[in-house]
Amino acid sequence: MKKNTRPISIVAACAAIVFVTAWPLLRLLQPEKPIEAEFLPVVVGIFIAQGLGIVIALVIWFGRRWGRWIYVVWLFLPLVFGVYGDSVLADRSLSEQFAHRVVGLFTSILGLSSIGAIVLLFLPMSSRWFAQE
Repeated sequence: MKKNTRPISIVAACAAIVFVTAWPLLRLLQPEKPIEAEFLPVVVGIFIAQGLGIVIALVIWFGRRWGRWIYVVWLFLPLVFGVYGDSVLADRSLSEQFAHRVVGLFTSILGLSSIGAIVLLFLPMSSRWFAQE
């Protein structure tokens, strides 16, 4: 059975995910100064990570139920494990580091867009759409 048309919540969630993943890429493509060779592996890693975000958005767009769970994990892993380095927070306790990251998530445009995408992906109309086969 063919899936019905995508609900607006799925369209908006995928748009938010693409915005969240494309913004850092656009910032990297227009650096204020040239990227030094020693930072090139970091830049490549960022491109790979953000590219995975776009792949996750496509998986969700095509109706894979597990895609939204992958997005939740992809978003919250850095909060729990601190995948990105915060040298400013290195001397603080783990709970202070976690609190700092959560506050950062809830106070940034990208963080709010990510949270909004998760909410949209788990609305009842989205869940019904994902449940169709």
